Amino acid sequence: MNLSHSSALPLYETARVFTEDTTYTFYISQMGRLWIRLYFFPLPNPTYNLSSSVFSVHTDHFVLLHEFSQSNNDSLVFKEYLVNVSDHRFSLKFKPKKNSFAFINAIEIVSAPDILVWDSAIQVTPPLGKFDGLMNSALQVSYRINVGGPMITPGIQDLSSPGTPG
Repeated sequence: MNLSHSSALPLYETARVFTEDTTYTFYISQMGRLWIRLYFFPLPNPTYNLSSSVFSVHTDHFVLLHEFSQSNNDSLVFKEYLVNVSDHRFSLKFKPKKNSFAFINAIEIVSAPDILVWDSAIQVTPPLGKFDGLMNSALQVSYRINVGGPMITPGIQDLSSPGTPG
């Protein structure tokens, strides 16, 4: 998902740059689903051209991004995932491609109710069938569709909207 730079908060106007594999470890008090948001904006930097970086991001069990590059200097990009965590420790590893580096502007990790995603689903395009094991998968948010209820605006803070200050 892209946001215009003008809507970026000061938090996203700084970045951490990694020239080698780097791991962030978070201690989780309640195991279960986590909502993970990764924010990328290639700020001007006197040492590194952030828009030329290529890197991957892994959890303990999943690859969230593979050879990711944020070459659009005009927008803040955030990637969202739902991941099931069965340990009190959760890690995100940033792995720069050889002769490159990684960067991140912000990370959000929030406990998400397990009822957001059922363990099985019915495929809606042919061939029709049942898909089991969603609770053990990492899911990337691709689209958000409001299928009823009031209009969701950026000022409303909920699990389905980008984080905004309260």
